[in-house]
Amino acid sequence: MGAPATINVSTVRYGWEEKISFSVDDLINAYQKGKEKGKKNGKKNFFAELKSAFFDNLIKAQLLGHDFFELINRKGYNCQRALLAIDGINNFKILYIVKSDDYLKKEFKEIYSLSYNFRNQHNNNIFDLSISLMPHSPHINEDLLLADGFILEHK
Repeated sequence: MGAPATINVSTVRYGWEEKISFSVDDLINAYQKGKEKGKKNGKKNFFAELKSAFFDNLIKAQLLGHDFFELINRKGYNCQRALLAIDGINNFKILYIVKSDDYLKKEFKEIYSLSYNFRNQHNNNIFDLSISLMPHSPHINEDLLLADGFILEHK
């Protein structure tokens, strides 16, 4: 199986930076049984295919996350940060942190509609991205964000 794969420069793109390093193997332990079953069925490349699918989806999540970050700013709102969490090989969450004054504007509801349409446009049975929005606060607990799995940050 070799050394555990980690997120590195080749997989962190589009303005995202890793907040902590982690092993891809840690993320797919839940798939270990499937891997063993696949090997028994002669699918020795199952684990490599799983890693490949994960990295493809990670890159897609970063690209889409970057695109939506830019969309928020193009609409005239100050998106200060975006954080990405990996919930599984196909599942990703992005939390966009917007300037409080912008978040509280009545017109900001438009961004929620755009996020719904954006998700519907890009999500399918092998990729799921959820989008959350919140106002900036000086009291954001960074440790809790890490504990919730937000390990990549868009700058």
